[in-house]
Amino acid sequence: MPDLTALAEEAFLGAIISDPRQLRDLGTLRAEMILPPLQASEFTDPARQAVWTAISRLEEVAPGARGREMTNLILATSNDPLITRDYLAHLALSAPNPGAAAVYARMISEAALIRDLAAAAQAPAGDGAAQPGDPSFQEMASYAANLTAARS
Repeated sequence: MPDLTALAEEAFLGAIISDPRQLRDLGTLRAEMILPPLQASEFTDPARQAVWTAISRLEEVAPGARGREMTNLILATSNDPLITRDYLAHLALSAPNPGAAAVYARMISEAALIRDLAAAAQAPAGDGAAQPGDPSFQEMASYAANLTAARS
């Protein structure tokens, strides 16, 4: 079975490449949900992290670019060897619904939260990770419980 997080990440990047105007809506939606902006560290793959970093830099520079033009801008502004024309074409074709970038972004954030909670639960005490008594851990655990309740 394919990794659903990887599929969501590819779908998100493909949706943004197809229609970068969704970045504006995504920022507004995340602010309403009191979520920080999507970070490259929330992606599980270095190539997808590199593409998101490149897209994030282009948000203000090329508000009207879409599809092939967006791909050309990403390639022109990044010298990361993980970003190739073929890889960007693959991403652009990966979004089942190119207008659903916000949905895919939420899936990415939820997967990152679950990974962070799992890492915190596995981390030995004293290594700087959030522990069950810490307020940040309590906040993450509360969100995860609400997320689990909503899914069921």
